[in-house]
Amino acid sequence: MLTSPIHPWSFVVSNVIVSVIVMSLQIVVTLFCMKKVFGIESGVPAYVLFPVLLLFGLAGIGLGGLYLNLVILVGFALAFGLVATYRFSRNNDTRMFV
Repeated sequence: MLTSPIHPWSFVVSNVIVSVIVMSLQIVVTLFCMKKVFGIESGVPAYVLFPVLLLFGLAGIGLGGLYLNLVILVGFALAFGLVATYRFSRNNDTRMFV
């Protein structure tokens, strides 16, 4: 990067923009799979859940570090697992998840 003709700030800005786009796509795919494929209803509309997940992702990018990103990923997995567990405890019919 030191020998390239690109300015450091343009490299950082482009990296942030690409990261936000990829993160947004991941959130959309996750919400789609959660609602349509697995039939999990979070109780929060998707248009409200999307910005919350985006802010969590931006915090992970901003604070940096592989350890923190893995902790956030585990946090998301736990949150969705708790939603699924709550949904299952409210209805003992396993056919609701298929």
